[in-house]
Amino acid sequence: MTLEEFKEKTIGALPMPETLAKLFNFEENEAGLYYSQKFELSDEEIMGVDIDDEDEYNKYIKPFSYVDSGCCAFWLKDNNEDLENAPIIYFSNEGVIRIMAKDLKTFLRMLTFDGELDDGSFYKDKRDYEESEFRQQYIAWLKREFDLEPVLDLPENERYGDSPENTMLIEEAENLYKEDFLEWHKIFCDIEDQYL
Repeated sequence: MTLEEFKEKTIGALPMPETLAKLFNFEENEAGLYYSQKFELSDEEIMGVDIDDEDEYNKYIKPFSYVDSGCCAFWLKDNNEDLENAPIIYFSNEGVIRIMAKDLKTFLRMLTFDGELDDGSFYKDKRDYEESEFRQQYIAWLKREFDLEPVLDLPENERYGDSPENTMLIEEAENLYKEDFLEWHKIFCDIEDQYL
């Protein structure tokens, strides 16, 4: 798939964020698919949410990536077309929804944890963890392109779970957007019971 085809299938006529274009080129030309556990750019469809007017909904929710249990999407809050700064929403195939990051660059940092994104949080078990093949190249790329550092790993005394820094970044995004997102979503359906 070319960058133009990816853009057409995911964000359509909206301006392509530079960060997303650079990630696409990294994935296509430097790393393949194996830089963060079960994550890849993709034109996935949202599953598990019962929406009557999908055409209208898709004007505001723009999926751009596949994860093992669902997809991640931009939310165009207040008709904002600046996808660089749009919040990132996780949608599981089973209907779980959660705001993951306040913007795309923050989300890309979170991926450096190299854990599986499932039910609205990243998860890693040190007992069977194998680093993604191109994780170190991805970390170096983030530093080179955006001067971003990887998130902290699990504390030494913990065998499994999420990065404490990822937990903090999710809470920061939820503090900024959760109330507005839940209220906005009522136009299409009430997701209070689905939100993690």
